[in-house]
Amino acid sequence: MLVFRGQHLTHTEQSRSARLIGEVAPVHPVVPGHRDFPEILEMNAQQGGKNARWHTDITFVESPPAASVLVADVVPEFGGDTLWADARTAFAALSPALREAVSQLEAVHHISPLACWAEPFDTALSREDAHKLLDDAAKVPPVVHPVVRTHPTTAKAALFAIPGFTIHIVGLSRIESDNLLRL
Repeated sequence: MLVFRGQHLTHTEQSRSARLIGEVAPVHPVVPGHRDFPEILEMNAQQGGKNARWHTDITFVESPPAASVLVADVVPEFGGDTLWADARTAFAALSPALREAVSQLEAVHHISPLACWAEPFDTALSREDAHKLLDDAAKVPPVVHPVVRTHPTTAKAALFAIPGFTIHIVGLSRIESDNLLRL
């Protein structure tokens, strides 16, 4: 994670900055991007664009993005924090036996828009918009990813199981999978 405080990027500058990092992927398979910058997803908390759960962006596609470029245009005086987790440290902190076990596993990732686009009881989306979002999400097929991914440059391993998007560990019973994901 890199943080550049005090920057005020236009959409053009944000898009250009993202392209310096790598290939720019479609913003989202269901939620449309900005009209003039389709690679930018504007999230306005007053319009349902807040996130209620920790996640990694768009893991429910075949090739998830390697990075996200976030720009905070409006920051509240308190609350509304964006928190970060270190999936490499989380993996390294597991016992050796558990690290070995999860390294062999794969998990099903599936879009669950209201799990991340605000909880149903905490959304500014209209009922009609929420139903459309769910209907569109139902058209996105689930994908399978390894539970542990290795970074292509650093060769460091990291957990890749995301609350809200990782719905099941392949080959485990529902009870085993739910409890391992909770752990």
